[in-house]
Formats: sequence, structure tokens, C-alpha cells
Amino acid sequence: MRPPPGARYVRPSGIRAPRLESRGDCRLAWKLALHNASLTSRALLQYIHSPLPVLVINDASIHLHAGDPRLMIVAIRVSRVAVVNAYLGSKISDACGISSRERWAVSMLEGLVDEVWRL
Repeated sequence: MRPPPGARYVRPSGIRAPRLESRGDCRLAWKLALHNASLTSRALLQYIHSPLPVLVINDASIHLHAGDPRLMIVAIRVSRVAVVNAYLGSKISDACGISSRERWAVSMLEGLVDEVWRL
């Protein structure tokens, strides 16, 4: 699908799957999560510096694994409408702490928004 006219689509290239790719190696898992956080932070800063009225974040978990949740909060606050989805399940687990941090950050975001839909 193409974005509608007037929309800006930002998809950082090079996103990795920390829990799957690391195969239990916590050092590698966190390295990949930090790599993703660097990429998503740049995308969020790009939006913050030049916002549009509507912000859609598909899979906020990618940023929240190791990125600063405050950056996402700022992006949400500078938009008029934000639609954000994230994983908050228990089927993907890890012994490295990434899932715990993800759950904490998603729960924190839930407290700041008007509507939460659990699917």
C-alpha cells in the first residue's frame, strides 16, 4: 500500500529481531535491540522536528525494547492523533529482560493515551 497524499512514510531499514536472532545470547539480544532503538529514535526525531497531524506507529515494541520511551511520548504529544500498536503478550519470552522492559514501557504508554484496545 502507498501512503495517502500528504502523508510521510518512514520505515527505518535494517531493523532486526533481537529475541529471535540472538537465540538466547543476551549480549547479542541487547546489541540488536540497541541497534533498533538507534534507528527508531532517528525516525521519531524526524517526526518531532517536522510533525504531521496524524502519527501512526506500527510495532512500537521495536523502539521500546531498548529505546527511550520519552521520545515516543514526545512524538505522540506533538501529533493531534496518534495510533500506536505494540506487542504485549506472553508467547514471545526471553531470559534477557527485553520482554519485561517491553511490557513495562507499553504499560506506561497505556496510561498516557485516551483509548487502549487489546486484541
